[in-house]
Amino acid sequence: MLEYLDDQENQPSQELLDELNWSKKDLKEFLSRWKEMRNKASSGDVQSEQKFEQELKSLGIKPTSLQGQQSEVKKDDLKGLRQDAARATIPFEMIDSFKAFQKGKARRETQQK
Repeated sequence: MLEYLDDQENQPSQELLDELNWSKKDLKEFLSRWKEMRNKASSGDVQSEQKFEQELKSLGIKPTSLQGQQSEVKKDDLKGLRQDAARATIPFEMIDSFKAFQKGKARRETQQK
């Protein structure tokens, strides 16, 4: 999420700013604070790292490894097929639409029972 906001820093979409109820200045200040905390956490200071992780948890964001997300490939015991266990993430712009889709699907499944 922070990387997405970082990409939006210079030319943020008005839709994003409206959804967050922020101005361009608010976005820049937010990113500046988080970049500073992230840099301190990366410096090797255990206390700064713990504080950064606590702040991420307070936002509901889980820290990712520096290597990025990796998928695990497993062998299918029945047919010898290989299966990718990677999970795709929903792009920020599509989250509301995806949630509406999930609700509609669950409602249809409930009605069919």
